[in-house]
Amino acid sequence: MISRVIVVFALFFYVFLLSACNTMTSSEKTAYAKKKMAAEINIQLGMAYLEKHEVQRAKQKFLKAMRQDPQLPEVWYSMAYFFEVTGDKTRASESYIKALELAPKRGDANNNYGTFLCRSHQYSEAIKHFMIATKDVEYLDVASAYENAGLCAELIPDRPLAIKYFEDALKQEPARPTSLFGLAEVNYQMDNYEEARSYLDQYLRVGQPTAESRALSAKLKKKGYAI
Repeated sequence: MISRVIVVFALFFYVFLLSACNTMTSSEKTAYAKKKMAAEINIQLGMAYLEKHEVQRAKQKFLKAMRQDPQLPEVWYSMAYFFEVTGDKTRASESYIKALELAPKRGDANNNYGTFLCRSHQYSEAIKHFMIATKDVEYLDVASAYENAGLCAELIPDRPLAIKYFEDALKQEPARPTSLFGLAEVNYQMDNYEEARSYLDQYLRVGQPTAESRALSAKLKKKGYAI
C-alpha cells in the first residue's frame, strides 16, 4: 500500500466574468468585477490563515467571500476544503457539490472535488471527476488532474491504469516529481525493475530524496538494479 495520499488543493481563478454579465450594463459589470475580486482576495486570505492553522480567521474570510459573491465556484470549494480539514465531511461534500452545480465542467472544481472523493476512498468516482477536469480547455493544471487520477488508481489498486495516468501527466509536464516517482513505484510493484530504476533516476534529477525514494532505491539495489 502506498503511503502517499492526495493532498493537492489549488485555487485557479478564471479571468472572465460569468455569462450572466452579458446582460449587465457597464456600471453593473464594473461593480460585479469589484465584488468578485474582493471575494477572491478573501478566499486567498482564508487559505493562508488555514495553512497557519488560524481556523477562526480562515472561516471569517471564507464567509465574507461567500457574502461578496455566492455565485463564485471558488467560494464554495474553498469553504468545502475548510470543512474537510476541520472534520465536517458532510458539509464539505455539500459545498463541493454546490461548486459543481455552479460550474459543472470547470477543471478546478472537478479536480478539487476529485481529491476529496479520493481522500474519502471513493476512487472510481474521483477519477471520473479528474477526467472531466482534463477536458476543460481553460484549465491550466491538467497535469495535476492526471496525476491525481494516477494516485487514485494506485490506491484501487489498478496499476496499469495508474501508469497510464502518470504518463498522461508527464505528457503535460515532463518533470513532475510525483508522477515520476509514481511510475517508479508502480513499475517496481509490477516487477518491471529496469523501468522502475529509469523513472526513479529521473525523479532524483528533479525532486528531493525522500524516505520513500531511498527505500525504493534500496529495494532496487537488492534486485540488482542499483542507481
